[in-house]
Amino acid sequence: MDNTQPLYYISFEPEISAQEDSAPAPVAVYPIVSQEGLSALTATVSNGPAHNRGGICSNCGWSGPHALLLRGEHSSPSRGYARITLETGLHLPVEQNLRLSYHVFPDFVGGDITDHTYTSHFIAVDLTFSDGTTLSALALPDQNGHAVTARAQGESRCLFSREWNFIEVDLSAAAGKIITGIALVYEKPSGCGEIFTYLDDIALTIREERPVLTPADDVQITRGTMNTPYKSRGLMFPAVCVPNGFNFWAPASHTDRFFYDYQESALVDFRISHQSSYHLLDHGVLQFMPNIVATAAEDAQLCESARRSRFSHTTEIAHAHEYAVTFDEDSPAGTSRVEITPTDHAAVIRITFPPFAEHRNIIFDCHNTSGLIHTKGTLSFNGCTFRAVVDYHFPDLDAGDTLMYVWGEFDCRPEGVEVIPGPRPYGMAHFAPGDDCVTMRIATSYISTEQARRNLQMEVGEA
Repeated sequence: MDNTQPLYYISFEPEISAQEDSAPAPVAVYPIVSQEGLSALTATVSNGPAHNRGGICSNCGWSGPHALLLRGEHSSPSRGYARITLETGLHLPVEQNLRLSYHVFPDFVGGDITDHTYTSHFIAVDLTFSDGTTLSALALPDQNGHAVTARAQGESRCLFSREWNFIEVDLSAAAGKIITGIALVYEKPSGCGEIFTYLDDIALTIREERPVLTPADDVQITRGTMNTPYKSRGLMFPAVCVPNGFNFWAPASHTDRFFYDYQESALVDFRISHQSSYHLLDHGVLQFMPNIVATAAEDAQLCESARRSRFSHTTEIAHAHEYAVTFDEDSPAGTSRVEITPTDHAAVIRITFPPFAEHRNIIFDCHNTSGLIHTKGTLSFNGCTFRAVVDYHFPDLDAGDTLMYVWGEFDCRPEGVEVIPGPRPYGMAHFAPGDDCVTMRIATSYISTEQARRNLQMEVGEA
């Protein structure tokens, strides 16, 4: 993915009044320029869907407190159609790799599905061009292969009810045209039903695709990670590993066994893991996290809530052989970037601190908030190397416990190291000004620390 700023973006958030900063402007109502076969149709900015099966908060939009709501009734048994103007007066040339994207939420009235013809699905964003043509006339396909027209989207049966669905279409085939307006279209060939659909985050963005050099570049390890109590999408977590690898390396948004949720906007750490399933628990974990604000190794500055740092999925690369992410500036990790590449028992991790950072810390921890798991062990530093022994213990289970031994090396000597006394491996290494890019080489073993060191030498080699 890339983090290119969109050429156009609207998220339907009311602007603040210029006369009084605390007074929001009146809620926007968008004009319906044409309709047939419909009644009581409105297009207004709302607080978002009240019920959401997708795990995102209720009564809010996809990315903020508000979203556009299209509501009405397809009252005629014949064709229903409406076109709503969202934006006019644009002059945006279509270039290669320009993408239109938006989020759509087909809802339904009442506590259960009341319209089995899925009327709320027959919605799409349309573009008008300076030559009088429209995107819907071109019928370009979205990322799922369905034409981005209201009728094709509804007939595709690809959208999920009561969930935010992401739609993206490559506009390269329209290169040379000029976008002058954006509209929302409803079209259904026949049948009656309620229209109750939310829309958010319409964007026009140039996305330069990363080259696909091997089939592994097509693997997206975050798939299956957006799970809720209402719906399982696979109960997966993003494991960075070689096939059948001894270790998994993964980002974590929580410190329990359900440690990664795609819908979360922050990470608490990265971890060495051996968890083959959320149901089977883990067998050895060590966590690490960049940090630019901690001044001393004390729990209040290093714990999971203090180190929790926001990020955007647009800065994330998530393949089995490569994971990378950049954190938001106003977070404890600053704009630090973490990059991970695995081997069987080891990994190479590069942490790039922002040049403005007053502190350049790497926090180490082994903590789990699940009552099923107790953690014990040790952490020690010696020059450019460190070692840890992790006892990931399950008091209620008779088998499965084992010690994990860790050997690690930095490519530069830390300016200082601190270990928090206590039952678990917990501490911090901090680096001198100028050490903006720190590379860690880490390996593990279930046999001994010396075997972990040998695994590092055999699989990664000397620094």
